Amino acid sequence: MFNGSFVPAGTPSSDFESMRFLNTAGIMARYKLRYEEMVRIRQKLRGMKLRDILFSYPDGPDYHIALYLIATSR
Repeated sequence: MFNGSFVPAGTPSSDFESMRFLNTAGIMARYKLRYEEMVRIRQKLRGMKLRDILFSYPDGPDYHIALYLIATSR
């Protein structure tokens, strides 16, 4: 897992903020979601194909929940 994004060498640290929120608590805090909303989004995503998720939700809680589900799957 990467923290933040790739930043060119020499960039002052005040120009970016590194965040790590690829877990359920972090996603819920970042997007101000309740547990019930999180469960509803997870159920919706489980019935979708990966390419549809990536193109339908390029950013936001759905995208990050999908990444979390992928990262924690076996």
